[in-house]
Amino acid sequence: MKYKIFKLILENILQHTEVSLEELLGGGKNSTKAMVQSRHLLFYLCSQRGMRPTEIQEYMERVGYPLAHTTVTRGVNHIQEVIVNDPDISTIANRLSAIEL
Repeated sequence: MKYKIFKLILENILQHTEVSLEELLGGGKNSTKAMVQSRHLLFYLCSQRGMRPTEIQEYMERVGYPLAHTTVTRGVNHIQEVIVNDPDISTIANRLSAIEL
C-alpha cells in the first residue's frame, strides 16, 4: 500500500547520498559504510512514515534485496544511534525526512 512512498524515499536517498541502487542493494563483505548507512536511513525514514518492518522487508524484496524483518529493525536501531552521535548524519536524516513525497 505504501510502496510508492517507499520508492520515493529510496530515490531521495540515492540522490542525496550518491550511492547507486546497485550499491545500496549490494551487500555482503564488500559493503562500504556509505552503502550500509544509506540502507539503514531508508529503513529509518520508512519507519518514520509508519511502515512496519515487515512492510519494509516486502518492499526491499520487490526491488531485489531479500532480507529478514529483524534486519530492518536492527538497521533502524543502529541508525538511530548514529543520528544521536553524528551531527552530519543527523542533518542528512532531517533533510531527507522533510522532503515532500
